[in-house]
Amino acid sequence: MDFDEFERWYAMAEYTIELATYDLKNKFYSWACFKDHQAREFAIKALLRGLGKPIYGHSIYKFLEHLRSIDINVPEDLISKAKTLDQYYTPTGYPNV
Repeated sequence: MDFDEFERWYAMAEYTIELATYDLKNKFYSWACFKDHQAREFAIKALLRGLGKPIYGHSIYKFLEHLRSIDINVPEDLISKAKTLDQYYTPTGYPNV
């Protein structure tokens, strides 16, 4: 396990979720949603990079399926929630969508 790589990415996840929480409290809903997605993306990438199995892209659902493919248990309800969250990534981050 590469703990330095894990910690670097996980610290970014924690920082980003703090920003999302701030945005939510201040009614910046699209930014809160976008940053929440980013935070979860960073957290999963932290785990995979720490394991020496980096992944690229932005789909939380695909990342969780990748975790399953390497024998990491991912509950079905988390998969379902990831599919929903993925739908908000592009429209909340890009004004032309």
